[in-house]
Amino acid sequence: MSEEKPELLVDDTGTKLDDKQIWKQDTAPKTSADPRLGWLYHEGNSPRVYRLTIVTDDGRRLVMHHLSNYPMFIKVSLRKILGMAP
Repeated sequence: MSEEKPELLVDDTGTKLDDKQIWKQDTAPKTSADPRLGWLYHEGNSPRVYRLTIVTDDGRRLVMHHLSNYPMFIKVSLRKILGMAP
């Protein structure tokens, strides 16, 4: 939700719980060539808002918003991990 057009990260319509009753979904990793990672170069903190929409078996929609703040030192580390220019 942080960008002008939200990006769908996970569309899990076949949710399965593991043996410990935990749901886990892996997404494709981002690469340094992804233009949607431009915010990693913005000066200062970069708050990112994630919207999670859960549809229950009876059709109810539960919407949660999660704020993650990425300070400069984290963005520098992420750029390094992704092999992006400093």
